[in-house]
Amino acid sequence: MRASRTAGAFVAASLLVASSIDRLGWARLAQWREDQATNLWLGFTRSVSELPVGLVSSVGIPNPNGMPLLAIPLSRLPGLYAVSWALGIVQAALVVGLCFSLSLGLIQRTALALVLLSSVLLRASSVEFWNNWVLVSLNLAFAISVVRYLRRPSLRWLPVWAFLVMLAPSLYLAGLVNGIVYAGTAGLLLFAHRPVSSPMTRRLAISASAAVVIASAWATWIPYAREVGWAGIHAASPQGPATRILGAAASLVRSPLWHPGPWLDASSFVILQSSREILSSRAQAALGWTHRLLAAQVLTLLLVFALFVWSRWAHRRDAVRPGPAPAFRETAWLAGVVVAAYVLSPLLGGPVWAGGARMEMALQWFPLLVVGWFGGAMVLPLPPAPAGVARSATVAIAVLLAAANLVLGRAVEDSYFSYRGPVLVPADVPLPDKIAVVDLVAADARARQAGGSVAIDYDLGGGVWDWVPSFGEGLGRWYPAPMTLGRAFDYELLRRHGLANSQEGRVRAPPGGGRYLVGYPWTPPPSPPGGMVHHVPVGRLRLTVVDR
Repeated sequence: MRASRTAGAFVAASLLVASSIDRLGWARLAQWREDQATNLWLGFTRSVSELPVGLVSSVGIPNPNGMPLLAIPLSRLPGLYAVSWALGIVQAALVVGLCFSLSLGLIQRTALALVLLSSVLLRASSVEFWNNWVLVSLNLAFAISVVRYLRRPSLRWLPVWAFLVMLAPSLYLAGLVNGIVYAGTAGLLLFAHRPVSSPMTRRLAISASAAVVIASAWATWIPYAREVGWAGIHAASPQGPATRILGAAASLVRSPLWHPGPWLDASSFVILQSSREILSSRAQAALGWTHRLLAAQVLTLLLVFALFVWSRWAHRRDAVRPGPAPAFRETAWLAGVVVAAYVLSPLLGGPVWAGGARMEMALQWFPLLVVGWFGGAMVLPLPPAPAGVARSATVAIAVLLAAANLVLGRAVEDSYFSYRGPVLVPADVPLPDKIAVVDLVAADARARQAGGSVAIDYDLGGGVWDWVPSFGEGLGRWYPAPMTLGRAFDYELLRRHGLANSQEGRVRAPPGGGRYLVGYPWTPPPSPPGGMVHHVPVGRLRLTVVDR
C-alpha cells in the first residue's frame, strides 16, 4: 500500500512538473485583449471599495465584481506572462488533484490525467484570464471536494462549498448555474452520506461558512444589488417559461454524456489560438483525430453501459447484490453534476449547451465530461473478462488521444508563431510581440527622459475587435473609459515599467496625437504631420515613433 501511494505521488508530481513547463509555453500564446486586460487593470489600479461591478456582459448588464477582485492578487505578479502561467498551473494542479483523488488504479488515474492535461482545449484556455474559463478551475475544485467527501464525509467541506457557491456567480453572472448546482449537490451529499462530527466541529463549520457568505455579500453582492438590482438581472433573460422548459428537456435528452455531437464538430468550438487560415495541414489532421478518438471513447462507454444493463437484467433474481464500488459512486456523482448544469442553464434563461450554443462557455464542464466518458467505462460493474477489456480499450484510447492532442498543440503553436499574414485570429498576436513593443517604448522613454508618462496611440481595431470602443462605453457609469484598445500594453507599461499612458481615457479619438503608435504591419503605415517617423517591425506588430 505504501509503495502504491509513493508511486502515485511520484507520477502525479511528474505530471504536474511537465504541465507547468507546458503551460509556460502556452502563456506565450495568451490573448490578453481588452476584456482580460481591463479586469487586470481595474484590480491593479483600484481598491476593493472602488470595484462595485465587473465588466459589461454580452447581455448588456455588468457582471458582478469577482473578476476585478480576483485581479487584485493576480496583479501583484510580475506581469502578463506570470499571470497566464499562474492560471495555467492552477488548472493543471486541479486536474492532477481530481484524477488522483478518484478511487482508480494508478494506470487508470494516469490515463485520465493525460487526456485532460494534453487537451488543447484546456491548455489553450488555461492561460486566459477570462470569466468563462476561470470557471473551469472552480468546477475542478468542486469535483475534488465531492470525491473527497464521498471517501470520508466531513463537515470540513462546508465552508469550502460555501466559498465556491458564492464565488462562481461573482466571477460571471452565468456562474449562477454553477452556484446552484454546487449548493444542490452539497445538500444531497450531506443528506445521502451524513458526516460524523462533534458539536464543536459543527459549530466551527457553520460559523466559517456564515463568515464566507457574509464576506461575499459585503464585497460583491450588496454593491452589485445597489448598482444593478434584480430588475436589471431579470431583464437580461427575456425567454418565456415554455422556451426554458423545452431547452431543459432537450438538454436532458441530448446530454453530452451520451450525445457528444457539439464536442465532435470543429465548427462548433474553435481553439482560440487557431484558425483555418493559419493552421497547417498537420494540425488539421491532428484535430480530426482528436474528434475520432473522442467519438470512439463515447461509443466504448455506450457499449459498456449496454453490457452493464444486460448483466444486471440477466442477474435480476440474485438475492444479494453488492453495493456500488467507490470509483463507480464518485463517477456517478460527477456525471450528475454535469447533467444538472446542462439542464439548469436553459431553465435560468441561459444557453442550451447540449445544442451547441456558447461552446466557449460549455468548456468549463469538459473535464467532468472526460471523467464521465473515460471513467465511466472503467468503473461500471461488469463481469471480470469484459471489465478488463473495457479498461484496456479505454486506457489505449486515452493514450492515443493524448498523443493526438500533443501533436495538435505543437502544430497550433508552430502555426501561430510562424504566421505573418493579415489574418487576425481571435487570439490576436503572440504575447511576446506585445511585451517586446512595451519594452521598446519603455527603453525609448527612458532614453528621452520622458518622466513617468508616455503618449501612446493604438491602431488595433479591425475585424473581430471593432466592437471594443463602443462596448467599453457601457462601463462609463462606474469606470471612466477602462476598456480601450491597447489596454494590455498600458497595463504592462504601468506594472513593469511604472509608465502611465498620457492618452488614457481616449475611447473613440482617432490615433495620431501620441509619440508612439502601435499597429499592424499589414495596414498602411501612418504618416503624422510634423517630425520624423520611424517604423519598427516587431513580429506581427509595428511600432511607429514620431520625433516632434
